[in-house]
Formats: sequence, structure tokens, C-alpha cells
Amino acid sequence: MKLLLSALLCVSFVNAADPAVLAAEKQWVDAVLHPNAAVLTKLMSPDLIYTHSSGQHQTREQFIESITSHNTTYTSITFSDEVVRQFGHTAIIAHNMTTNTVKNGEAHLYVTEVWIEQNGGWQMVSRQATKLTQ
Repeated sequence: MKLLLSALLCVSFVNAADPAVLAAEKQWVDAVLHPNAAVLTKLMSPDLIYTHSSGQHQTREQFIESITSHNTTYTSITFSDEVVRQFGHTAIIAHNMTTNTVKNGEAHLYVTEVWIEQNGGWQMVSRQATKLTQ
């Protein structure tokens, strides 16, 4: 029994997420809703692969340009059913996401993000979205 309890505690500890990665994700949301290129540059890795639910891929520079030029204007971003798994300096965040944009209205997505602790903080290195049917 003690061995099983020790094993369970160890698994829970290994997959316990650093609260800083969720804080970084919140900062990212704020920087998308209130376009802030400096914050987005800090939170998104230079070699980011950002994939929209349409299948469109963007680099960090392309994503930031679309946000700061108001080509894509988000009015709200909310998450639910969030699952965070951390493996050392890498965290995978998966959740349902509801977005509203001026151009496309409301979208319901399932999103997986990969964050790595590097360059003095957490940075998004990959993001993949899939449209959910409602």
C-alpha cells in the first residue's frame, strides 16, 4: 500500500504544472485581446509553429502582424476543461477554447499548446487548433 501511494504521489508531482506557465498563457491571451507586440514576442518562441483550425500555419512574426495590424481582432477568448501536463521544462496545455473575432464571430475549438521554459520564461513553441461542432 505504501509503495502504491508513493508511486501515485510521484506521478502527481511529475505532472504538477508550474503556475508560471498558466500565468504566461494568461498574459498571452491579454496581449492578443489588447494587441501588444512586445509581450507576444516575449511569450512566443522565435521558431513557433502556430496552426489555426483552418489549417493555416503562421510564424511568430506572421501571427503578431495579424494581431497588431488588426487583420484579426479578437473580442474574447475563454478556456474550459483545461488539462496541463508538465515534463521538466516542457508543458502541454490542452483545452476547449471559445473565441470571438470581429471578422468571423464565435468559434469553438479544441486547442493544444506546447510551452517550453527558455529565454528567461515560458514560451509557446507550438499551437494546434481543431474546430468543434456545436
